[in-house]
Amino acid sequence: MMSVIRRRWIPFFWGWLLVAPGGIHGQPYTLLVEPSYPQDMAAEVYRPLLDYLRAETGVEFRLKAPSDHLIYWRDLRNNEPVDFVFEYAHFTDYRNRRFGFVPLVKTGEPVRFVLLVPRENEGTGLDDLVGRPIATLPAPSLGFLVLRDMFPDPIARPQILASLTSWQDGPSLIFSGEAAATLVPANLAQELQNLVEVAHSRDFPGTALSASPTVPVELRERIIAAMLALHEKAVEDPAVYAVLHELRVTRFVPASASEYRGWERLLARFHGYQPP
Repeated sequence: MMSVIRRRWIPFFWGWLLVAPGGIHGQPYTLLVEPSYPQDMAAEVYRPLLDYLRAETGVEFRLKAPSDHLIYWRDLRNNEPVDFVFEYAHFTDYRNRRFGFVPLVKTGEPVRFVLLVPRENEGTGLDDLVGRPIATLPAPSLGFLVLRDMFPDPIARPQILASLTSWQDGPSLIFSGEAAATLVPANLAQELQNLVEVAHSRDFPGTALSASPTVPVELRERIIAAMLALHEKAVEDPAVYAVLHELRVTRFVPASASEYRGWERLLARFHGYQPP
């Protein structure tokens, strides 16, 4: 009888340890995010998400928000240990193909970038911005890549101000007169009533939440279920609604690696990239 009990108990016991509060070996799981905000702002933006995941899974999560894109790109190439990542398509594909990360869910809306100018300059075209300062996040952010692609002629390019620490900084530079235009994600652009569109990018797959191959399958499944139900729970719970509000999305939907296949090729333009 004892042998039967032990055979039933041991799998249950170890399964509980893998998803018990505090993460593997009592440590929190890390959630890495792109440096789209200063670190103190990132802590505020992602706090509702971390709180929601903790409440839904019983696991502690710790935010990892690098200070800039050069550090992000270096750590990505070196496969610095993280458990979960929330990032754009080119990074998602790179991490999946190189290191086996698994996309779990993605934002319900595709990612699109919009080039904006002041409303009084409505009617401005891309040619009018050649040689003029345009603000965006630094390389190898997806925004930087999009802006370069809008001006493919190396002789007829704007002055790219790629020193922003957040997407919100771009509009501020326009209003201060330091930039003629700025490139921002579409979900932010729709909030900026004093700016108008000059051009927009193609659509990219939604920002993906991916898991390291070391994360237990049971925890991945709990997180998928929690994220897919988020928009429904947000109707009744203001704390849950804050997750969507801070991320500027309406819902999360299932994601698969095949949706992101090929987007890592955008990174081939940057120092340190090695073909797979």
